[in-house]
Amino acid sequence: MRYAFLLPLAAATALLLATPVRAQQSEADRAQQWFLQHDRNHDGYITLDEVMGYETKVFQRMDQQGNGRLREDEYCAGIPQTNTAEIDHCHTLFTKIDKDGDAYITLDEIQAYYGTLLQAADTDHDGRVSLQEFLAIAGQP
Repeated sequence: MRYAFLLPLAAATALLLATPVRAQQSEADRAQQWFLQHDRNHDGYITLDEVMGYETKVFQRMDQQGNGRLREDEYCAGIPQTNTAEIDHCHTLFTKIDKDGDAYITLDEIQAYYGTLLQAADTDHDGRVSLQEFLAIAGQP
């Protein structure tokens, strides 16, 4: 095999070409993934309690200083700098959550944001949001 050295190069190239496609996921894909992460009991619905249980754990892991608030760089930490789509999405989300504009978000602000979002999604007003209800509002400001 004269060109055997090309096989690893071809595999690496294929991986690099596939990575941007995955990084540039659609809003619907991102919303579905978010929904599945937050549906902690896997019943096909999310509630504010479920969402906040998950978000509180994530928040506490990110709050390295233990001061009960996060800067944008803390909130968006771990996103590779080359993934500009995710960085932009994280910046936009941080800005939406930071209602008082003080450049920090708290658990109260996160709860207020997701409470409003879930209330808007809960079209049948049963206190829980299905994937279909959530996808219907995904990507709205």
